[in-house]
Amino acid sequence: TEWGIRLKATESQNGIQSDIIWKNITFNKVKYGIYINEFNQSGVSHNDDNDDNLKMVDIYNITIEDVSGTYTQFAGHLDCAANYPCTGLVFNNIDLTPIDASVNETWQCSDNVYGTVNNVKPPLTCLKPQ
Repeated sequence: TEWGIRLKATESQNGIQSDIIWKNITFNKVKYGIYINEFNQSGVSHNDDNDDNLKMVDIYNITIEDVSGTYTQFAGHLDCAANYPCTGLVFNNIDLTPIDASVNETWQCSDNVYGTVNNVKPPLTCLKPQ
């Protein structure tokens, strides 16, 4: 399994993904513990200058809590567009552990992810406050 928790979209889609709660989840040996990506399989990245021309999915009010597990690459990956930032992300009581000492204890974030963090391991420092 590549993902513990996954929320994805592509730039050719439009719509809303909101008011979603993931709670009481345990996983083992996934590539990414938590994965939220508006650019999934699109070839576009959050650094492209053409965000104004993209049709995107709005992602907001997502809660992830009481989650534990092990991962092989990254604790999490959060990537959202400048003109369609992900907002209202809530991470509570998350305990993610790399499978061995050679795996980084890191999160990957674009500049466009906003929310709150409480009791998250490894620390989710790249999420911007609301």
